[in-house]
Amino acid sequence: GVDAEKVRQETGWFMGLDGEWRYEIDDSKAKFVFPNHIKEIQDAYQAKVDKIKKDFADGKFGKNAFMNRMSRAKLYTDWANDTAHYFADQTFPLNKILEHPKLFEAYPRLKNMPVVFHSELRNELGQVNDGIMYLNTKYLRKEYLNSTEIIDVLLHEIQHVIQYLEGFA
Repeated sequence: GVDAEKVRQETGWFMGLDGEWRYEIDDSKAKFVFPNHIKEIQDAYQAKVDKIKKDFADGKFGKNAFMNRMSRAKLYTDWANDTAHYFADQTFPLNKILEHPKLFEAYPRLKNMPVVFHSELRNELGQVNDGIMYLNTKYLRKEYLNSTEIIDVLLHEIQHVIQYLEGFA
């Protein structure tokens, strides 16, 4: 026969330990897309800060005006960099934060699965309860926007949902 690992790599199909066939969806191109909106806000405020610094350097206003403008700009920049307070506890459909065409083709009902960036998740990164995925609000902070950790957590939680749907859980 054909090597089982070669079959899995070429087709995505493999036999589980229980003797049941399973299909593995390639996650290598999955992307967390929600932060694009946050990043646009952050970039816009950073551009304002950069312009204030340039205008001051060019002598367009004095030190007091510079300090006042920077103080206001810093408030907005801090807000943009810590967006968790704004998006916390709001619900988004999974397909608005995750780009994964193969997953949604195989499981179309997951597209609209509610996802909440939950402010009460302190020690957990994510969980699924009653058909709702909860993610820690830390993933809305600037330092996590390009992190692969959020993809790992999303895919881990989705795996639990699929196992439930397929009767493996």
